[in-house]
Amino acid sequence: MNQYISTASDSVIWEVIGHQVVAANMSSGIYCNIQSGSGVVLWHLLLSGLTISEIEPLMRNHYQDIPGDFSSHLHAFVTQLIDASMWKLSSAVAVLEEPISRVIADHDTEFRYTKPVIITYDDLDTLLQIDPIDDEVSKLIHAN
Repeated sequence: MNQYISTASDSVIWEVIGHQVVAANMSSGIYCNIQSGSGVVLWHLLLSGLTISEIEPLMRNHYQDIPGDFSSHLHAFVTQLIDASMWKLSSAVAVLEEPISRVIADHDTEFRYTKPVIITYDDLDTLLQIDPIDDEVSKLIHAN
C-alpha cells in the first residue's frame, strides 16, 4: 500500500517566511520551523500529494550530492513531522497543486542537498501572548 502524508488536522496552519516553513498545530500548541533548503523542498513535495516512495527518486534526480542514506533522512523528517502533530500517514491521495519541477525550483534556495532540519517548540501559548496574531487565527485557537 502506498503511504501518503497529509496535514494532521484542520488546526495545522503553515506559512513560508523568508526561505523557511513555519507551521503550527493550533490544537496541540506545537509549532515548528523547517530550515531553508531541502527540508522546505520536502515539505512542499509531501504537500503536493506524492507518496513517500515517490519523493526519493525526485530528490536524487535533483540533488547531485545527495547522500546514500537519504532514505533515512526522509523517514526521520516524516517521523518528526508526525511526532510534532503536523502531519499524519494516510492511504488517501492528495490533489497535486503544481508541477513537481516548479515545487523544487521555487523552494530550493541552495541547490545543494542539506539534511532537513526541523526545530520543534511546544510553547505556542507563550508565543501568542508575546506576539498576538490576527482575529481569524485567534478564532481557530479558541474553537479547539
